[in-house]
Amino acid sequence: MNFHHFKNIRKSFLIITGLLLVAMQLLSYWMMPAYANQGEANHQRKTVKVATYDADEIFVLNDSKNKKNGYAYEYIETIARYSGWDLEYKIYPGFTACINAVKDGEADLAYDVSYTEERAKYVAFPNEAMGVENYYLYFLDHNKDIVSGNLDTLQHKKIGVSKGTKQIEILKKWLEKNNVDAEIVEYANSAARRSALWAGEVDLNLVANRYNKPHFIAFGSIGEDNFYLVVNKARPDILKELNDAHRLMMSINPYFLTDISKRHFAYASIRKSLSTPELQWLSQHPVIRVGCLADVPPFIYRDPNTNEIKGASVDTMNHIFKVLYIDDVKLEFSMFDNRDDMLKALRTNEIDLIEYFFDYDLAARDNVIISTDIYDAQLGLVRKTGTSYTDAFESLSYLEKFNVKNYTITNKNINNYIPCNTLLECMEAVHSGKATGAIGLGSTLAIYSQAYPDLEYTPMMETVPLCFATSKENVPLISMIDKGRGLINGGEIDAMIAAHQPMAPFSINKFISTNLASCIFGLVVVISVIMIVLFMTITNRRLKAKNQLIDEQNTALKEYQAKLTQSLIDVKKADKAKTSFLFNMSHDIRTPMNAIIGFTSLLEKNINNKELALSYIEKIQSSNKFLLSLINNVLEMARIESGKATVDESYINLEKMVPEIYAIFEAQMKEKGLDFTCSLNVEHNHIMADATKIREILLNLLSNALKYTPSGGSVSFHVSEEPSDTSDICLFRAVIADTGIGMPKDFLGTIFDAFTREKNTTQSGVIGTGLGMHIVKKLVDLLGGSITVESELGKGTVFTLLMPNKIAPEHLHNSSDNDEQEIDASKFQGMRILLAEDNELNAEIAQTVLE
Repeated sequence: MNFHHFKNIRKSFLIITGLLLVAMQLLSYWMMPAYANQGEANHQRKTVKVATYDADEIFVLNDSKNKKNGYAYEYIETIARYSGWDLEYKIYPGFTACINAVKDGEADLAYDVSYTEERAKYVAFPNEAMGVENYYLYFLDHNKDIVSGNLDTLQHKKIGVSKGTKQIEILKKWLEKNNVDAEIVEYANSAARRSALWAGEVDLNLVANRYNKPHFIAFGSIGEDNFYLVVNKARPDILKELNDAHRLMMSINPYFLTDISKRHFAYASIRKSLSTPELQWLSQHPVIRVGCLADVPPFIYRDPNTNEIKGASVDTMNHIFKVLYIDDVKLEFSMFDNRDDMLKALRTNEIDLIEYFFDYDLAARDNVIISTDIYDAQLGLVRKTGTSYTDAFESLSYLEKFNVKNYTITNKNINNYIPCNTLLECMEAVHSGKATGAIGLGSTLAIYSQAYPDLEYTPMMETVPLCFATSKENVPLISMIDKGRGLINGGEIDAMIAAHQPMAPFSINKFISTNLASCIFGLVVVISVIMIVLFMTITNRRLKAKNQLIDEQNTALKEYQAKLTQSLIDVKKADKAKTSFLFNMSHDIRTPMNAIIGFTSLLEKNINNKELALSYIEKIQSSNKFLLSLINNVLEMARIESGKATVDESYINLEKMVPEIYAIFEAQMKEKGLDFTCSLNVEHNHIMADATKIREILLNLLSNALKYTPSGGSVSFHVSEEPSDTSDICLFRAVIADTGIGMPKDFLGTIFDAFTREKNTTQSGVIGTGLGMHIVKKLVDLLGGSITVESELGKGTVFTLLMPNKIAPEHLHNSSDNDEQEIDASKFQGMRILLAEDNELNAEIAQTVLE
């Protein structure tokens, strides 16, 4: 090929290339509006209507925080985020209503729909399922006729299902396959189905996915099926966007469906009833004995304050039996110093259960059976600061009784292991250089390493699976532990472990050695503070002593001033009492004296008028009697007030005293026209009492009744005996009642005050000193009795006297008190009598009487 021919080819190629570039540019300008319009369309968000109903775990319309929640809700919201949808949730009464809403075009989407050829005719199914659901039969815990997993207990039972669900066909096939004769009862929605179970209309419910509600027990799973987010057939655009969004979502996070399943279904663990062997085992073991390695926090340790065994293992075992609703079994925990002793105790039947590593090979060698793993405890490494992670494995210290060395990475170059009795020994081994590192439970090592500033903690990738083990004949025990563990989520287990993490140990020597300068400075500060406090304390004590002395002197001065003030008040009271007494006495004495002087003068002038003279003499005698009564009362009151009055007990026969008192007033009452009655109703007639004072009290009360009761009235005097608390004391009640002029209520509070007279008695013209009731009250108090008064103006008065008295000895019952003997005047014939009297008038009267 020559040069010119090549040149022509090159020119043609350039022309063709240029034409192609121009064509592509024109094509790009022509297509740009279309792409722009498409971009604008993409920015216009679409509103998609979702048919919803309230279903546990799948879609909760209102949770405890008043929010939407659930597996389907999170799935739909994530799809909407990738599709650019705005969602509008429309609530329907149940599953069937939701599908019909999508079928009829009222809604665009419905969730939790299993595929059937019939449904595919009227709703569109996406390429991928939104999840897989299991179907479980549940019954109530009070139904003892059904046992989880026992097909014979299902015979002739009624099973409630939600109407129109694919679960019904799966259930029918399962019943036929297992030769179970049971009746299927359809309900409009899940709420009606649950209500029927509670009402006893059906024996079991068929529920999709796990269902964790109080009193609900799972019989078992009958199968599983995919469920979909279905679309209205008239909306292929939504179906395409749903498929695209699901594919994009799973490409970003392949475990998305697994993650949301854990979030919403993992906590809904299946609670199963106890089997017959398990119930029999429990009946034979009311106490379950659990063995644990001693002092391995946070799993087991002894509380130093209460000496009680505590730890995550204790809490876990208690929680396992709690979620199984086994409350009649007692758990007893024992601690062992090493694993061999613990295994020996298990083999000799001293304990029923032990803590163990989740290791089937080890269990086979120890001839035990193990439970499912309870904890996955992460291992940790402690090394000196500056030591590399690899070099730390050259020699490792570990807790010998909790041997975790078999779970370390095997490809590390570990020359030797150093067993230790405590974690603190492990830390000391690393701190002193005896070991290059220490391995153990990560959470505990992290705390213990804080006590050593030169050590640092690093978590390891390896974990130690822990479980419980028992002898091979205790299979029911292991099955119960597995059931209970399945009902406890990982968060609860983590919380139990965290609650028992130990406090970081404190070493004073290590602290001082690593903080020497700070300790010296702190010691100087503390000594200085102590000296200052000591100086201030001594000074304050001296000031306090001086202040106390001043306070004592001020107190003594105030007390002396108070005594002086009280003395002044007492003097004023005494002076006022004296003035009042003299005023009352002068008035009361002057009144009868004026009467005596006046009538004596009148008597002199009318001495020859016998009738008039006798009248004057009678009035003079009346005034004399009143004056004598006044003087006697004043003297009696003075004697009582001075404290010289004493109780002089003597023998009294009430059968004699009461009639005598009655006889004194009988004639006067009759003369005044009063109806006077007396009665005595006692068990003990013979008593020891002060007869003079009792007579004075009764005479005063009866005298008042006589004075203040007008003619035609009545006076009663009744003595009775009341029950007594002691055998040698009798309690007498004396009631003096009259129908006299009475007293107003406001006067009753002052009736026993001295010189007190009611206005009504003054107006009635009855003469009185106002001292009688005062003397009566003083005498009653002196004798240890009580007196009360009831009165109503114009209707009368009742005095009630209660007197405790000793019962007289029997030898005094026949004696005579105050027997009066007749004086024989003839014996004094021819005798001379010496009369000593310093008053001439009294002497004259006495001489006349004697003559």
